[in-house]
Amino acid sequence: YPYGYENHESLGIERSTATAVKKDQPSSILRHDSKETFSIGPIDREKSGMPSRKWQKDAPATFAPALTQYFNAMENLASVLFRGLALALQLDDSSWFLNEGRFDEGHQCALRILNYPHLEYEEEEGPKKVHIRAGAHTDYGAMTILKSGGPGLQLQLSSSKSNGVASTVDDTAWIDVPHLSDAFIINLGDLMQRWTNDKWRSTLHRVIAVADDCGTDQ
Repeated sequence: YPYGYENHESLGIERSTATAVKKDQPSSILRHDSKETFSIGPIDREKSGMPSRKWQKDAPATFAPALTQYFNAMENLASVLFRGLALALQLDDSSWFLNEGRFDEGHQCALRILNYPHLEYEEEEGPKKVHIRAGAHTDYGAMTILKSGGPGLQLQLSSSKSNGVASTVDDTAWIDVPHLSDAFIINLGDLMQRWTNDKWRSTLHRVIAVADDCGTDQ
């Protein structure tokens, strides 16, 4: 996992057209996300088997303590949420997700803070041009606890069937997730889909910015 600082990532499925080696032969290349990230993992590298935390030498003195405190708070919140998820699945053991080999003391969860910087755009792109800040993807873990800093998150609903009848929901449309300043967004990932044998599906999502919103960091 890329612990520490990173500003070059391609999470999504969106592709842009580029000129190939031979003239007039377009090719498709994966778009890079327009964001910066800083990530830390569990404090106990022996139990988790993950790399040590990498702190920036020029970071403010309060940076590491603040992220460590937040990481610990999210660990506690995750434990509560996992119990709630077990109850929702009507499992016999409400601590199933907390048992050894799952979200135990050797878990490999990470904390990521993201910055979506100012974007420049051409005048001819129009006032509603969509810019990809984080490409469309599903999270690979069990769940993501997201504290959003502003609007821009979108998701696609998973196609499903109920009693053999196909859903009428458009599973190709992008749906805006409302931004609530004092709330968390819980996003289910690929591991949860596997654990529940597809009863709960991981959510395809992305982060965008329209041209009107490109002038500020988020």
